[in-house]
Amino acid sequence: MKRFLAVILGATVLAAAAGGWWTSAFRRGDRIAGGVSIEGVPVGGLTATEAHSRMAAEWPGARPRILRLVYGPDSWSKPAEELGIHVRLDKAIAEALAVGRRGDFVDGAIDLLSARLRGLNIEVPTETDEEKLLAALEELAREVNRPPADARVRVINGEVEIVPEKVGRKLDVDASAKAVATVAADLTRSQVELVVRTAEPSIKAADLRGFDAVLAEFSTPFDAAKEKRTHNLRLGIAKINETVVLPGQSFSLNQALGPRLASRGWQEAPTFVNGEIVDTPGGGVCQIATTVYNAALLAGLKITERHAHSRPVTYVPSGRDATVAWGGADLRFVNNLSHPILLVGWTTASRLYVRIIGAKEDKVEVELLRSNVESIPAGYKEIPDPSLPPGKKVVERKGYSGARAVLIRVIKRDGQEMKREVLHTDYYAPQAKVVRVGPAPSQKGLPTQPSVKAPLDEEPGVAPPAPDQARPTRPSRLSPRGGRANPAQGSGLIPNPTPRQGTAKPAAPR
Repeated sequence: MKRFLAVILGATVLAAAAGGWWTSAFRRGDRIAGGVSIEGVPVGGLTATEAHSRMAAEWPGARPRILRLVYGPDSWSKPAEELGIHVRLDKAIAEALAVGRRGDFVDGAIDLLSARLRGLNIEVPTETDEEKLLAALEELAREVNRPPADARVRVINGEVEIVPEKVGRKLDVDASAKAVATVAADLTRSQVELVVRTAEPSIKAADLRGFDAVLAEFSTPFDAAKEKRTHNLRLGIAKINETVVLPGQSFSLNQALGPRLASRGWQEAPTFVNGEIVDTPGGGVCQIATTVYNAALLAGLKITERHAHSRPVTYVPSGRDATVAWGGADLRFVNNLSHPILLVGWTTASRLYVRIIGAKEDKVEVELLRSNVESIPAGYKEIPDPSLPPGKKVVERKGYSGARAVLIRVIKRDGQEMKREVLHTDYYAPQAKVVRVGPAPSQKGLPTQPSVKAPLDEEPGVAPPAPDQARPTRPSRLSPRGGRANPAQGSGLIPNPTPRQGTAKPAAPR
């Protein structure tokens, strides 16, 4: 019995020694354990380089991979590497080399025996560079995305036509990235269904029904001989022409016109700056502001911002003007009516028009009344100037009269007064006329040069209005065809304007 146990012990020791030697010798080598496969391709007994070559030759997944990204009938083929998808064959080969080389010699021996007896298949992992994938999909989104197009209004031959909306689409980058990563992990698949969301327009054709009445119209005169100012008037009115303002939305004239820059087509023309006349790009836009302001008042709209000029203008009575400046004073109103409104603007040879179209149900009668109207004299000041010839007078600064006025709006419906409101009290400071005067004449008895009373200084570039030009034009009564009969302008809600510079584009309210 003792002899038998000794044999068993000796055999065990020899086996352990042999196993340890075998495992130790294998670990010192550079070959993969027998019985090991990668994605079903036998690589046992091969070095890492030999295994890589065999995988490249026999495993389809080792070849450059192309993923097909699909949305509806459209598709885009992209290399997996470009999408941040990396097949890590190097990691699979490293794992194959580790078989029999992990843990102590007992663990290594067990791994070697298990691989030889039962076989061991290793899968190739796929890794995704999320940052690269998202960047690639953001770039693809430029091709996939289609911005929605709001329904809009255009005027053709004096008639209002509604252009239907268009639904857009937008690539869901995050959801699409997850779909790409899922397909990339399955080496048997190559097609990815992109996740695209519908982008709905904010204004639909159904929102623009009911343009069947002229709510208000107002016009102001201008001097067409002032070519640069006239250019600015026509350019600016084209920018607000066919603008739709939905119920509850706000209209900003500054936003509609944009920056008054030469690069955007504006020309330099005289403008009031702190009561002085200065040439600036966009000179004349304040007349657009004034015309829009009066039309909005007559339509019963809620004015939320309006500023008076620093001095009276000639194309409307004091208290009825409005001024704007990019980055500063603005003209804003809210469509407080129940239906959308349409702003239409145009010019004739010497007048600027703004008409507001809306629904009959929103039509009201508006009176604009001025009270406490006062004209403030300009004043006169002489300054002695010994450098001038005796009796000589030179105007150093023109003077202009000031004014004060309170504007009241009365809103009626069917002849019944609904609202009476004091809108604002305006004060236009006068400016004294300053004259430099030479020494008194040396010869006695000679008459001195008579002083000349300074006239009211007009806004630059505007012809003095005839007595009725500053009065608001009342909204016309619609003809059976939906417009006012006017041989010179045609029929319909909107007249056919004379040709003007620029192209009228509809602008959604901001």
